[in-house]
Amino acid sequence: MNILFFGTSKFAVPALEALTAAGFKPAAVITLPDRPCGRGLQNTPSPIAISAKKLELQLFQPEKLSREESVEKLTSFRADVGVVAAYGKLIPEHVIKLFPKGILNIHPSLLPEFRGPSPIQYAILESKTKTGATIMLVDKELDHGPILTQEEENISPDDTTETLSARLANRGSQLIVRTLPQWLSGSIAPREQNHAIATFTKLILKEDGNIKWDESAETIERKIRAYTPWPGAFGFIKNENKTIRIKIIHATILTQPSQEKRGKILEQNGLPLVVAANGGILLHKLQVEGRRAISGQEFLNGYPRALGAKFE
Repeated sequence: MNILFFGTSKFAVPALEALTAAGFKPAAVITLPDRPCGRGLQNTPSPIAISAKKLELQLFQPEKLSREESVEKLTSFRADVGVVAAYGKLIPEHVIKLFPKGILNIHPSLLPEFRGPSPIQYAILESKTKTGATIMLVDKELDHGPILTQEEENISPDDTTETLSARLANRGSQLIVRTLPQWLSGSIAPREQNHAIATFTKLILKEDGNIKWDESAETIERKIRAYTPWPGAFGFIKNENKTIRIKIIHATILTQPSQEKRGKILEQNGLPLVVAANGGILLHKLQVEGRRAISGQEFLNGYPRALGAKFE
């Protein structure tokens, strides 16, 4: 039974490792080409490319799956089934048809809720208390195919995208190891999604992290958690006639309203307090651009003139 694995991001690594350990060693791993990364813009392999090399798996990194040479290469593996997790691109219909047993996708939500590229962030942004992992069959539409199985995952009040993603990646990896043999043996039947109640997510952009302080403290706090680690929640203040960018890493809500202007930095119990629409945000951990992450208290000690300043 030949398997091809499609994946790119860190989320996909536990699934690749779990499948290999369980005896479902892929004939090849398909991931995106190395991309420029970091300040030096050095070409850097994806987390899945790094994992595949450690596992001594064959690696294929096409720029586009739809190109004739890519299809010829995929065909040469004579794969029976595919597994995809956070690959980063839609798989064309003619590529899906290369697999007699289809392609199984690990999606980090309880489909049909939160289709699209940002299901984990949206679960936090919309204040959900539960999400989950879904194993589904890939079709030509985004996250539209029939479901094979699902499992729930609780969301804690302090979860960030980073912490929740790690748990969902592990849950998805366990689920695919259990589901794949059931699917191949014919002991599990797919069920159509209820498309009428589907909800959709958009790609998170860098500018989404720029906090608007006229929003509620609850909304801002959820954004801080949803945008950790990327793109990060941030804002700009003037300090000694210089504009500095501040990334907020950890914060909590103060529900007591203030008459001060929204975005103004006050002090509360030794920490910076930023005024929001119906309360404030206590900054426990933050990072001035180009510097190391520091506590809120360290920030006030190092930037005393920030008190009274206002986020732009």
